[in-house]
Amino acid sequence: MKKTGRIGFLMVLLIFALTACATGGVNTPLPQTINIEQPGPDVSKEVAEYVGVWEGVWDLEIYGKRSFRAMSVTIVIEKITSNKVTAIYSWGDRKTYVEEGWTKLDGKIENGKIILRGYANIELEKTPGSKTVSAIYRRDNWSGNAVLFKKDPKDLQQLNIKKDLSHLPEKIRAYNGTWEGSFDNGTPIIEDITVISEKKVLVTHSWGNNPLPRRANIKAGSWPQIETEFNKDGYISITRENRILTIKLNKDGTLLDVGLEPTGGGWYVSGDLKKR
Repeated sequence: MKKTGRIGFLMVLLIFALTACATGGVNTPLPQTINIEQPGPDVSKEVAEYVGVWEGVWDLEIYGKRSFRAMSVTIVIEKITSNKVTAIYSWGDRKTYVEEGWTKLDGKIENGKIILRGYANIELEKTPGSKTVSAIYRRDNWSGNAVLFKKDPKDLQQLNIKKDLSHLPEKIRAYNGTWEGSFDNGTPIIEDITVISEKKVLVTHSWGNNPLPRRANIKAGSWPQIETEFNKDGYISITRENRILTIKLNKDGTLLDVGLEPTGGGWYVSGDLKKR
């Protein structure tokens, strides 16, 4: 009986099943599953108000040229703790320059603002009690700003419980989640993997700017929401942009081995990733 009585005090986990063609007002692609967790008591009420789905349009300045209402944006603040913020950054097409996509970002709370770093550097500032945030965007030679509006979860396409994967083989189920690490050439990478069934899987492959001077030409990017299949050996192979990405889980399920090579052969990079 005591255990049942505590349920009302536990953090509530809201799980949204959203597709790349989400309706209900969300106009940029999002991962199939989003986990939005209400903050614990160590997070102030004002900061906790950031949790949720925020949407708007960037006004951008690109190489000194101003472009108004240039690119749609959705930012999902999934989780806030006293020392970390977990978020999803999603963007729409920017004419022929940028393909729509999404990626995971981590950040922190600083003087009441959310500071996100990764594929793009984003700052969010909210007036307590309001349903808007002021957003600032910086990436390479791009900068921008926007007013983002908070979405009501009821307006989104679906509101479901998390898909039950317990019936799937462990060697398949263990892929599910976000994996972080780097290639052996220093490029940071994230694999966001959503297992759909025993055969199908959804993968977003994201990479950051390479921090090494001799690799400065490697810029951040993403292959968003690629639906593919596990092969007969139980691993994932994706061919895109004349590259082959191979993703394979090790036997004990603790590390993800990732390799990338040209379709025509030649150079090859690999890395070991750990689950976030």
